[in-house]
Amino acid sequence: MQISQNIALTILALATVFAPAWADDRGTKPAPRQLAVKAAPEKPESPKRPLEPPSVLIEQVQATDVDQHVQVRITGSGVLSCTPSPLGHPDRLVLDCAGARLQSQQGSIHVDLGPVRSVHVGQFRADVVRVVIDLVEQSPYTIRADGNTVTAVFNSTRQQPSSLESTSTEVEPATHIAAGVGEQALRDAPAVTDSLPRSLEATSPPLARGEASLVDQSASAPLVPPSPPVASSDLPKVQETASGASTPAEKLDSALADQDYVIGPQDVLAINVWHEPELSQSVPVRPDGKISLPLLGDLKASGLTPRLLQNLLAKELEAYIRKPQVTVIVREVNSQKFYVIGEVGRPGEYSLATSMTVLDALAEAGGFRDFANVQKIYLLRLMPDGSRKRLPFDYKAAVNGKNSYHDIELQSGDTLVVP
Repeated sequence: MQISQNIALTILALATVFAPAWADDRGTKPAPRQLAVKAAPEKPESPKRPLEPPSVLIEQVQATDVDQHVQVRITGSGVLSCTPSPLGHPDRLVLDCAGARLQSQQGSIHVDLGPVRSVHVGQFRADVVRVVIDLVEQSPYTIRADGNTVTAVFNSTRQQPSSLESTSTEVEPATHIAAGVGEQALRDAPAVTDSLPRSLEATSPPLARGEASLVDQSASAPLVPPSPPVASSDLPKVQETASGASTPAEKLDSALADQDYVIGPQDVLAINVWHEPELSQSVPVRPDGKISLPLLGDLKASGLTPRLLQNLLAKELEAYIRKPQVTVIVREVNSQKFYVIGEVGRPGEYSLATSMTVLDALAEAGGFRDFANVQKIYLLRLMPDGSRKRLPFDYKAAVNGKNSYHDIELQSGDTLVVP
């Protein structure tokens, strides 16, 4: 009886616990899970590139003489920034205006005010306008920048006629020049063959009563400066032997000035620009055949004669100086080589001068040793296909001098073999 009561109490307790669940047939459904979706972060906008400032148009270049001061004023359509560079031989002041272009054609005007002789204006690069002020002599100057104008002020030290005391000279707008015009196109412009933008060194006749206009370069013949003297130290010295013939070493010196010599890699060139010491220097020819010069950068020299190279340099330098006079001398011949091996005093590699023969090579190499077989001397010549051709050499016939063809003329890459 007691056990039955305990079972009944247990069942009643369980019914009490589970009564809420049994009371509702539908039961209680758990709430669905909510998926948290994070919004993707917005990509930051890429910063916009600042717009390049438009080119400033050079509207006017004016020269005036007021209160004992000569002023060369450059006026632009926007803020101007010009860098001055004084130069000598001849005396001049160069103003390079960056971020500018010409509204007019390049040209030259004759001023003759105080120390200022003339003014030249041209598109030096696509974004640089160059103004060159020719001076009678070096004179103190002041650069004043005031927004759209840049002014170079000189002391007026020369006595001026009364008609020029308050005159002005201008470069008036002409035809429009495209903003992207290149240096080569400007250089080739027929109307400015001897003037700016590249040479910046034209000369015009004086103008009456201070009037000025663009120079017509075709109307005046170009001035040809006298040829510069060549220092005696720059000339190779060739002394004749007692017999009247040059030694091999002297032939090498002669080759340095030989205008038919072909320049090659590893040669050393002495380049002299008359009245421009900063451009005159000795330069090596690099393995790629080029030389590096101030202003001009890299230029191809290999394969040219000194005469052709100096003509090329003179043409390129017209971009910077007036009528440049250039000389090119081969200081060291290192590109043309020949070789002597075998029973000679000094076997090895030698520099090849023009018109050197086998006898010259033997003299350079110090002659024969005691056991040299002079009857079996031969020359190995490098052929275009890379092979070598054997050329016998008759030493006795060459020494006797009966027939000059026995003394073979050397070529670059030849190897002389003395068994």
